[in-house]
Amino acid sequence: MDRELQNEDTHYEKERALDATNSKKEGIEKDMIVNDPTVEEMNSEEEASHASDIIPLPTLTKNLSISFTWRGNQQQIHSIIQKSSIAPLLQPTLNTSAAAIANLIKGSKAFPNSSYGWVNVKDVANAHVMSFENPSASGRYCLVESVAHYSEIVSILRQLYPNLHLPRKCADENPYVPTYQVSKERVKSLGIDYVPLKVSIMETVESLKEKGFVHF
Repeated sequence: MDRELQNEDTHYEKERALDATNSKKEGIEKDMIVNDPTVEEMNSEEEASHASDIIPLPTLTKNLSISFTWRGNQQQIHSIIQKSSIAPLLQPTLNTSAAAIANLIKGSKAFPNSSYGWVNVKDVANAHVMSFENPSASGRYCLVESVAHYSEIVSILRQLYPNLHLPRKCADENPYVPTYQVSKERVKSLGIDYVPLKVSIMETVESLKEKGFVHF
């Protein structure tokens, strides 16, 4: 299980390094509000399969789900884009996002200098359902409850579990990678009321404990 955590952590840090590089390239500044533009019109499933090639927000995109909906005799397309989804684990194995939380708990000496988008997996599931049930749903919906630096994740963990031995220093001495805000207007139109990050982190930790990935 520890080896699984280590492998997931390595993969996760590669993603973090790529995100930091992309943020600098795109000129993302602290607390900038980033909109989620409507997906370009696509007329076939083949075009939709290459949707990730036309999305200009690599720092926001982790998973892209393309959904086709028939309205009468007309096919419509919408996409659900999520960042790092956390909260209760349904599978018996550890995923990348939960591994990031688990490694902080299991004695990491320092937290990464990275900022990342987080969303509760239940909000992702609800977005898929609501996008199918809403006749006006179309285009792209970017699911990010909040973007937080690792220092904030550690701070929340410390508030929730004051007895944990959590890292107190950053992995490097560079300025913290800036956070930014992701527009929530389109997601609100689906009826999504995001689960707060603090609640999502608590649900993740309790699930990690239940499945034996962490012990305290």
